[in-house]
Amino acid sequence: MNLIQFKQNLEPYKNIGPAIGWFCTYMPEEILHAAGFNTYGIRKSSGCEDEDVYLSRSLCSFVHSIFGGALEGKYDYMDGVIIAHCCECMRRLYDGWVEMNAIVKPQFAYQFSVPTVNTELSVEYFSKTLNQFKEDIEKQFNKHISDESLIRSIKIYNKTRQLLNRLYELRKRVKPPVSGFQVQEILDICMSTPKEKFNEYFEPYLQELEMRESGVFNDFRYRVLLYGGMYNPSIIKYIEDEGTGGIVVCEDACQGYRYFDAQIAIEADTEPMTAISRRYLGKMPCARMAGTHGERTQDIVIRLVREFSADAVIYFATKRCDNLFWEYQFMKDVLEKENIRIKKIEGDISGDIPQREIRSFIELLDFIEA
Repeated sequence: MNLIQFKQNLEPYKNIGPAIGWFCTYMPEEILHAAGFNTYGIRKSSGCEDEDVYLSRSLCSFVHSIFGGALEGKYDYMDGVIIAHCCECMRRLYDGWVEMNAIVKPQFAYQFSVPTVNTELSVEYFSKTLNQFKEDIEKQFNKHISDESLIRSIKIYNKTRQLLNRLYELRKRVKPPVSGFQVQEILDICMSTPKEKFNEYFEPYLQELEMRESGVFNDFRYRVLLYGGMYNPSIIKYIEDEGTGGIVVCEDACQGYRYFDAQIAIEADTEPMTAISRRYLGKMPCARMAGTHGERTQDIVIRLVREFSADAVIYFATKRCDNLFWEYQFMKDVLEKENIRIKKIEGDISGDIPQREIRSFIELLDFIEA
Protein backbone atom coordinates (compact mmCIF):
# COMPACT_ATOMS: atom_id res chain seq x y z
CA MET A 1 0.00 0.00 0.00
CA ASN A 2 1.27 3.47 -0.87
CA LEU A 3 0.12 6.89 0.34
CA ILE A 4 -2.26 7.36 -2.60
CA GLN A 5 -3.98 4.04 -1.88
CA PHE A 6 -4.16 4.86 1.83
CA LYS A 7 -5.82 8.19 1.06
CA GLN A 8 -8.26 6.56 -1.36
CA ASN A 9 -9.27 3.98 1.24
CA LEU A 10 -10.27 6.71 3.68
CA GLU A 11 -11.87 9.11 1.20
CA PRO A 12 -15.43 7.74 1.78
CA TYR A 13 -15.10 8.49 5.51
CA LYS A 14 -14.17 12.16 5.22
CA ASN A 15 -16.62 14.85 6.28
CA ILE A 16 -19.43 12.56 7.36
CA GLY A 17 -21.81 13.02 10.24
CA PRO A 18 -22.78 13.13 12.95
CA ALA A 19 -19.84 15.48 13.29
CA ILE A 20 -18.39 18.12 15.58
CA GLY A 21 -15.54 20.39 14.54
CA TRP A 22 -12.69 21.63 16.73
CA PHE A 23 -9.81 24.06 16.25
CA CYS A 24 -7.29 23.60 19.09
CA THR A 25 -5.32 20.58 20.32
CA TYR A 26 -6.44 21.40 23.89
CA MET A 27 -9.94 20.24 22.90
CA PRO A 28 -10.51 16.66 24.26
CA GLU A 29 -11.98 14.81 21.30
CA GLU A 30 -12.69 11.73 23.42
CA ILE A 31 -15.69 13.41 25.08
CA LEU A 32 -17.37 14.11 21.74
CA HIS A 33 -16.49 10.68 20.40
CA ALA A 34 -18.06 9.06 23.47
CA ALA A 35 -21.26 10.95 22.62
CA GLY A 36 -21.32 9.32 19.18
CA PHE A 37 -19.82 12.12 17.09
CA ASN A 38 -17.06 12.01 14.51
CA THR A 39 -14.51 14.66 15.48
CA TYR A 40 -12.96 16.80 12.78
CA GLY A 41 -9.99 19.07 13.31
CA ILE A 42 -10.24 22.22 11.22
CA ARG A 43 -6.49 22.69 10.97
CA LYS A 44 -5.75 24.36 7.65
CA SER A 45 -6.98 27.10 5.39
CA SER A 46 -10.56 26.95 4.20
CA GLY A 47 -9.59 29.15 1.27
CA CYS A 48 -12.09 31.75 2.47
CA GLU A 49 -10.00 34.12 4.57
CA ASP A 50 -11.09 37.11 2.48
CA GLU A 51 -14.77 36.20 2.83
CA ASP A 52 -14.68 37.18 6.50
CA VAL A 53 -15.61 40.85 6.46
CA TYR A 54 -16.92 40.88 10.03
CA LEU A 55 -14.08 40.10 12.42
CA SER A 56 -11.30 42.56 13.14
CA ARG A 57 -8.33 42.52 10.77
CA SER A 58 -6.09 42.45 13.85
CA LEU A 59 -6.91 38.75 14.27
CA CYS A 60 -4.77 35.97 12.81
CA SER A 61 -5.38 34.37 9.41
CA PHE A 62 -6.41 31.08 11.06
CA VAL A 63 -9.44 32.74 12.67
CA HIS A 64 -10.37 34.57 9.46
CA SER A 65 -10.08 31.27 7.57
CA ILE A 66 -12.42 29.52 10.01
CA PHE A 67 -15.05 32.25 10.05
CA GLY A 68 -14.87 32.78 6.30
CA GLY A 69 -15.28 29.04 5.79
CA ALA A 70 -18.32 29.02 8.07
CA LEU A 71 -19.87 31.91 6.14
CA GLU A 72 -19.29 30.06 2.87
CA GLY A 73 -20.77 26.76 4.05
CA LYS A 74 -17.55 24.78 4.30
CA TYR A 75 -18.69 23.16 7.56
CA ASP A 76 -22.39 22.64 6.80
CA TYR A 77 -22.08 18.89 7.37
CA MET A 78 -21.19 19.50 11.02
CA ASP A 79 -23.63 19.57 13.92
CA GLY A 80 -21.56 22.12 15.82
CA VAL A 81 -18.11 23.44 16.64
CA ILE A 82 -16.17 23.58 19.90
CA ILE A 83 -13.98 26.63 20.48
CA ALA A 84 -11.43 26.19 23.24
CA HIS A 85 -10.44 29.56 24.70
CA CYS A 86 -6.78 29.01 23.91
CA CYS A 87 -6.05 32.61 22.92
CA GLU A 88 -7.81 35.95 22.50
CA CYS A 89 -8.20 35.46 18.75
CA MET A 90 -10.19 32.28 19.34
CA ARG A 91 -12.30 34.05 21.95
CA ARG A 92 -13.19 36.68 19.35
CA LEU A 93 -14.03 33.88 16.92
CA TYR A 94 -16.64 32.65 19.40
CA ASP A 95 -17.99 36.19 19.83
CA GLY A 96 -18.39 36.50 16.08
CA TRP A 97 -20.04 33.09 15.81
CA VAL A 98 -22.64 34.05 18.40
CA GLU A 99 -23.20 37.52 16.95
CA MET A 100 -23.63 36.27 13.37
CA ASN A 101 -25.44 33.07 14.36
CA ALA A 102 -28.23 33.60 11.85
CA ILE A 103 -25.91 33.27 8.85
CA VAL A 104 -23.08 31.07 10.18
CA LYS A 105 -23.21 27.28 9.93
CA PRO A 106 -23.19 25.18 11.95
CA GLN A 107 -25.16 27.38 14.29
CA PHE A 108 -24.20 25.55 17.48
CA ALA A 109 -20.93 26.84 18.94
CA TYR A 110 -19.59 26.10 22.40
CA GLN A 111 -16.66 27.69 24.21
CA PHE A 112 -14.82 26.58 27.33
CA SER A 113 -11.74 27.87 29.12
CA VAL A 114 -8.40 26.08 29.21
CA PRO A 115 -5.98 26.79 32.07
CA THR A 116 -2.65 28.30 31.12
CA VAL A 117 -0.70 26.35 33.74
CA ASN A 118 -0.30 22.66 34.47
CA THR A 119 -0.64 22.10 38.22
CA GLU A 120 -2.72 19.81 40.40
CA LEU A 121 -5.17 22.66 41.01
CA SER A 122 -5.47 23.42 37.29
CA VAL A 123 -6.00 19.73 36.50
CA GLU A 124 -8.83 19.68 39.05
CA TYR A 125 -10.32 22.89 37.66
CA PHE A 126 -10.11 21.67 34.05
CA SER A 127 -11.68 18.35 35.01
CA LYS A 128 -14.69 20.22 36.42
CA THR A 129 -14.83 22.37 33.29
CA LEU A 130 -14.87 19.27 31.11
CA ASN A 131 -17.57 17.63 33.22
CA GLN A 132 -19.73 20.72 32.66
CA PHE A 133 -18.89 20.54 28.96
CA LYS A 134 -19.99 16.88 28.92
CA GLU A 135 -23.30 17.72 30.61
CA ASP A 136 -23.96 20.57 28.20
CA ILE A 137 -23.29 18.34 25.18
CA GLU A 138 -25.61 15.70 26.60
CA LYS A 139 -28.35 18.26 27.05
CA GLN A 140 -27.86 19.96 23.69
CA PHE A 141 -27.90 16.75 21.64
CA ASN A 142 -29.94 14.48 23.92
CA LYS A 143 -26.98 12.13 24.44
CA HIS A 144 -25.63 10.13 27.36
CA ILE A 145 -21.88 9.91 27.94
CA SER A 146 -21.02 7.16 30.39
CA ASP A 147 -17.65 6.44 31.97
CA GLU A 148 -17.58 3.19 29.98
CA SER A 149 -18.04 5.03 26.67
CA LEU A 150 -15.35 7.53 27.69
CA ILE A 151 -12.87 4.76 28.45
CA ARG A 152 -13.70 3.07 25.14
CA SER A 153 -13.07 6.33 23.26
CA ILE A 154 -9.84 6.95 25.19
CA LYS A 155 -8.54 3.55 24.08
CA ILE A 156 -9.34 4.31 20.44
CA TYR A 157 -7.60 7.69 20.54
CA ASN A 158 -4.65 6.26 22.47
CA LYS A 159 -4.26 3.73 19.66
CA THR A 160 -4.15 6.58 17.16
CA ARG A 161 -1.44 8.29 19.23
CA GLN A 162 0.58 5.08 19.39
CA LEU A 163 0.48 4.74 15.60
CA LEU A 164 1.47 8.36 15.00
CA ASN A 165 4.34 8.11 17.47
CA ARG A 166 5.57 5.08 15.53
CA LEU A 167 5.38 7.15 12.35
CA TYR A 168 7.54 9.87 13.90
CA GLU A 169 10.08 7.26 15.05
CA LEU A 170 10.70 6.53 11.37
CA ARG A 171 11.71 10.16 10.86
CA LYS A 172 14.63 9.69 13.24
CA ARG A 173 16.34 7.42 10.74
CA VAL A 174 19.34 8.65 8.79
CA LYS A 175 17.24 8.13 5.66
CA PRO A 176 13.56 8.61 6.65
CA PRO A 177 11.14 6.54 4.54
CA VAL A 178 8.61 9.38 4.58
CA SER A 179 8.93 13.08 3.84
CA GLY A 180 7.64 15.86 6.03
CA PHE A 181 4.98 16.72 3.45
CA GLN A 182 3.77 13.11 3.34
CA VAL A 183 3.51 13.09 7.14
CA GLN A 184 1.47 16.29 6.96
CA GLU A 185 -0.94 14.61 4.55
CA ILE A 186 -1.28 11.66 6.93
CA LEU A 187 -2.04 13.98 9.84
CA ASP A 188 -4.61 15.86 7.76
CA ILE A 189 -6.35 12.55 7.05
CA CYS A 190 -6.15 11.57 10.72
CA MET A 191 -7.84 14.79 11.83
CA SER A 192 -10.60 14.57 9.21
CA THR A 193 -11.70 10.92 9.44
CA PRO A 194 -13.21 8.75 12.20
CA LYS A 195 -10.40 7.37 14.33
CA GLU A 196 -11.64 3.76 14.14
CA LYS A 197 -11.28 3.84 10.36
CA PHE A 198 -7.99 5.72 10.45
CA ASN A 199 -6.50 3.16 12.82
CA GLU A 200 -7.79 0.28 10.71
CA TYR A 201 -6.27 1.50 7.45
CA PHE A 202 -3.19 3.27 8.75
CA GLU A 203 -1.65 0.43 10.74
CA PRO A 204 -0.95 -1.86 7.75
CA TYR A 205 0.39 1.11 5.76
CA LEU A 206 2.62 2.04 8.70
CA GLN A 207 3.91 -1.53 8.92
CA GLU A 208 4.98 -1.33 5.28
CA LEU A 209 6.77 1.96 5.96
CA GLU A 210 8.57 0.41 8.92
CA MET A 211 9.91 -2.39 6.71
CA ARG A 212 11.34 -0.02 4.11
CA GLU A 213 15.10 0.29 4.23
CA SER A 214 15.48 3.05 1.66
CA GLY A 215 14.82 6.72 2.27
CA VAL A 216 12.24 8.86 0.52
CA PHE A 217 15.09 11.04 -0.81
CA ASN A 218 18.30 9.67 -2.30
CA ASP A 219 20.34 12.87 -2.12
CA PHE A 220 21.78 14.58 0.96
CA ARG A 221 19.27 16.73 2.84
CA TYR A 222 19.62 19.13 5.75
CA ARG A 223 17.27 18.06 8.53
CA VAL A 224 14.88 20.76 9.75
CA LEU A 225 12.65 20.92 12.82
CA LEU A 226 9.65 23.19 12.21
CA TYR A 227 8.38 25.07 15.27
CA GLY A 228 5.25 27.20 15.59
CA GLY A 229 1.52 27.27 16.15
CA MET A 230 -0.58 27.00 13.00
CA TYR A 231 1.75 27.14 10.01
CA ASN A 232 1.42 27.28 6.24
CA PRO A 233 1.85 23.70 4.89
CA SER A 234 3.53 25.14 1.80
CA ILE A 235 6.60 25.82 3.90
CA ILE A 236 7.25 22.09 4.31
CA LYS A 237 6.75 21.46 0.62
CA TYR A 238 9.21 24.23 -0.25
CA ILE A 239 11.85 23.12 2.27
CA GLU A 240 11.73 19.68 0.67
CA ASP A 241 11.79 20.98 -2.90
CA GLU A 242 14.67 19.59 -4.92
CA GLY A 243 16.14 23.03 -5.36
CA THR A 244 16.04 23.86 -1.65
CA GLY A 245 17.65 20.71 -0.30
CA GLY A 246 16.02 20.16 3.08
CA ILE A 247 13.80 17.61 4.79
CA VAL A 248 11.44 18.35 7.67
CA VAL A 249 11.94 15.61 10.28
CA CYS A 250 9.68 16.92 13.06
CA GLU A 251 7.04 19.59 13.73
CA ASP A 252 6.74 20.95 17.25
CA ALA A 253 3.53 22.64 16.20
CA CYS A 254 -0.25 22.52 16.45
CA GLN A 255 -0.48 20.44 13.26
CA GLY A 256 2.28 18.12 14.41
CA TYR A 257 3.67 16.49 17.54
CA ARG A 258 1.48 18.46 19.97
CA TYR A 259 -1.58 16.68 18.62
CA PHE A 260 -0.59 13.17 19.70
CA ASP A 261 2.59 13.16 21.81
CA ALA A 262 1.11 11.95 25.12
CA GLN A 263 -1.46 9.28 25.85
CA ILE A 264 -4.23 9.33 28.43
CA ALA A 265 -3.24 7.17 31.40
CA ILE A 266 -6.27 5.28 32.67
CA GLU A 267 -5.84 3.88 36.16
CA ALA A 268 -8.34 1.97 38.27
CA ASP A 269 -8.59 4.68 40.92
CA THR A 270 -8.75 7.64 38.49
CA GLU A 271 -11.94 9.00 36.99
CA PRO A 272 -11.81 9.23 33.18
CA MET A 273 -12.36 13.00 33.16
CA THR A 274 -9.45 13.56 35.54
CA ALA A 275 -7.23 11.42 33.33
CA ILE A 276 -8.33 13.40 30.27
CA SER A 277 -7.66 16.69 32.05
CA ARG A 278 -4.20 15.55 33.15
CA ARG A 279 -3.22 14.47 29.65
CA TYR A 280 -4.35 17.62 27.84
CA LEU A 281 -2.73 20.03 30.29
CA GLY A 282 0.41 17.90 30.45
CA LYS A 283 0.91 17.35 26.74
CA MET A 284 3.57 19.11 24.70
CA PRO A 285 2.80 22.80 25.36
CA CYS A 286 2.32 25.65 22.94
CA ALA A 287 3.18 29.31 23.40
CA ARG A 288 -0.15 30.06 25.12
CA MET A 289 0.85 28.13 28.26
CA ALA A 290 2.22 30.41 31.00
CA GLY A 291 5.61 29.36 32.24
CA THR A 292 6.54 27.66 28.97
CA HIS A 293 8.60 30.66 27.88
CA GLY A 294 11.27 29.50 30.28
CA GLU A 295 13.05 26.19 30.45
CA ARG A 296 10.18 23.81 29.72
CA THR A 297 9.39 24.61 26.08
CA GLN A 298 12.98 25.21 25.14
CA ASP A 299 14.12 21.99 26.79
CA ILE A 300 11.53 20.11 24.74
CA VAL A 301 12.73 21.69 21.50
CA ILE A 302 16.36 20.94 22.34
CA ARG A 303 15.44 17.33 23.11
CA LEU A 304 13.58 17.01 19.81
CA VAL A 305 16.48 18.51 17.89
CA ARG A 306 18.77 15.86 19.41
CA GLU A 307 16.33 12.96 18.96
CA PHE A 308 15.58 13.75 15.32
CA SER A 309 19.17 14.81 14.52
CA ALA A 310 17.94 18.14 13.20
CA ASP A 311 20.49 20.53 11.76
CA ALA A 312 18.39 23.62 12.40
CA VAL A 313 15.04 25.00 13.58
CA ILE A 314 12.70 27.10 11.46
CA TYR A 315 10.39 29.09 13.73
CA PHE A 316 7.15 29.91 11.91
CA ALA A 317 5.44 32.88 13.53
CA THR A 318 1.87 33.29 12.31
CA LYS A 319 1.20 36.97 11.73
CA ARG A 320 -0.76 38.63 14.54
CA CYS A 321 -0.03 35.80 16.98
CA ASP A 322 1.30 37.72 19.98
CA ASN A 323 2.17 34.53 21.86
CA LEU A 324 4.54 33.31 19.15
CA PHE A 325 6.17 36.68 18.58
CA TRP A 326 6.69 37.16 22.31
CA GLU A 327 8.13 33.67 22.75
CA TYR A 328 10.63 33.84 19.89
CA GLN A 329 13.41 35.77 21.62
CA PHE A 330 13.41 33.36 24.56
CA MET A 331 13.64 30.43 22.19
CA LYS A 332 16.36 32.04 20.09
CA ASP A 333 18.61 32.87 23.05
CA VAL A 334 18.50 29.36 24.51
CA LEU A 335 18.89 27.51 21.21
CA GLU A 336 21.85 29.63 20.14
CA LYS A 337 23.58 28.87 23.45
CA GLU A 338 23.22 25.21 22.49
CA ASN A 339 24.69 25.97 19.04
CA ILE A 340 21.37 25.17 17.39
CA ARG A 341 20.72 27.38 14.41
CA ILE A 342 17.27 29.00 14.27
CA LYS A 343 15.50 31.14 11.69
CA LYS A 344 12.21 33.00 12.21
CA ILE A 345 9.78 33.06 9.30
CA GLU A 346 6.64 35.19 9.44
CA GLY A 347 3.51 34.45 7.44
CA ASP A 348 -0.13 33.44 7.22
CA ILE A 349 -1.56 29.92 7.15
CA SER A 350 -2.00 30.09 3.36
CA GLY A 351 -0.72 32.11 0.44
CA ASP A 352 2.85 33.05 -0.36
CA ILE A 353 5.78 32.05 1.81
CA PRO A 354 9.15 33.86 2.00
CA GLN A 355 10.98 31.47 -0.30
CA ARG A 356 14.14 33.55 -0.54
CA GLU A 357 14.56 33.61 3.24
CA ILE A 358 14.09 29.86 3.50
CA ARG A 359 16.46 29.06 0.65
CA SER A 360 19.16 31.41 1.96
CA PHE A 361 18.91 29.83 5.41
CA ILE A 362 19.40 26.34 3.95
CA GLU A 363 22.30 27.66 1.88
CA LEU A 364 23.80 29.15 5.04
CA LEU A 365 23.72 25.71 6.66
CA ASP A 366 25.64 24.42 3.66
CA PHE A 367 28.20 27.22 4.07
CA ILE A 368 28.62 26.59 7.82
CA GLU A 369 29.05 22.84 7.31
CA ALA A 370 31.67 23.48 4.63
